[in-house]
Amino acid sequence: MNEPLFSVVMPAYNASSFIAKTLECLNAQKFSDFEALIINDGSTDNTPAVITEYIVRHRHLKLRLVNQENKGIASARNRGILEAKGRYVAFLDHDDIWYPEKLSRCCEILKISPQTAILCHDEALRDISGKIVRNLKSGPCVKDMFRKLLYGGSCLYTSATIVRKDALSEVGLFRENQEFSTGEDYDLWLRLSKKHKIYFLPEILGEYVLNTRNASLNFEKHYTNQLCVLKTNFKEIEEKKMPDYFLMFIRITRVYLIIAKEFFLRKKLAKGIKYLISALTRPLFEIRAIILQRV
Repeated sequence: MNEPLFSVVMPAYNASSFIAKTLECLNAQKFSDFEALIINDGSTDNTPAVITEYIVRHRHLKLRLVNQENKGIASARNRGILEAKGRYVAFLDHDDIWYPEKLSRCCEILKISPQTAILCHDEALRDISGKIVRNLKSGPCVKDMFRKLLYGGSCLYTSATIVRKDALSEVGLFRENQEFSTGEDYDLWLRLSKKHKIYFLPEILGEYVLNTRNASLNFEKHYTNQLCVLKTNFKEIEEKKMPDYFLMFIRITRVYLIIAKEFFLRKKLAKGIKYLISALTRPLFEIRAIILQRV
């Protein structure tokens, strides 16, 4: 049997109420040379049953359900990558949507740009009420994408990103450490950008869908884990120059200020003041600690 061009990796956890809609966007694809691995990450609802029923009713699709104990989204994605047979891995979260031309357009781009290891397109952002509120633009591409991502923040969206499988094998998969949780995708894009070309396709080919799960995200954990991602990748720059230290100082300060602002908006003044003080004091000490590690 010929290997498919794309392996779609879809983690699923307690997604029984909406995963059929996401699976249907695979059925609607105009491009058919793909397999899909749906990784049930220890769901406690009837997610496996919903997926199994869909697979039975759509035998013309190469869909496979893989069950594992609950280990988190990074582990689920890694399991899918390891079992993938395609040349490219396309990520699709269980609550996001692809448009029918998604894979066909990506295939066209990869044919004319075979050196591309990472491809990311734009997405529409749909809120909890079902209304599209804005467009999420990926990119743009610059000469030093690693530093752009590190100092300017991520400009790739997981469900809009396709990665050549051998590039994933080369840099390593998603980190499963808890301190990288919610930032494991950003960390992977950083590691990939140091060695591989990223192609940004300025076309909206899917939707990032807000729901009660990501709307209630623990922002304090998210941003403190983002600090771990930033500092880990910054330390790995072999030849740091003075602008690197300055830009990382600004980047860390901004993250502390974001956390402080979020707490102030929630009228949690004590927490807000704590992180405001951290924004004024912590970045200098953290940069100093990185410098001393090099001595």
